[in-house]
Amino acid sequence: MTPSTATNVSSTSPFDPVIREQVRTWTEARRRRPTPQGVVPEDVNPREQYQELMLAAAVAQQNALLSLRASGTYNSRVLSRAQSMIDSELARFQDPEG
Repeated sequence: MTPSTATNVSSTSPFDPVIREQVRTWTEARRRRPTPQGVVPEDVNPREQYQELMLAAAVAQQNALLSLRASGTYNSRVLSRAQSMIDSELARFQDPEG
């Protein structure tokens, strides 16, 4: 949901008016959060940045796991469990079209 979507939800929507207002306030505040250079630009989407960063973290974890697997330090059960957790994260944040 983009900030404009949050503010354009009609009064007949199934969402509670208090929750709608909280979401609208939160999204507007996120867009105006100060940065070291000033204010977050209008074209920055916090959700997209979050997803991109979480995907990058999952890829880094995947690379670290591959190194651990190559080293032979951990047994395959532990590595398989860690791989499953990383796969879940990757599935959540990867672009479904790519």
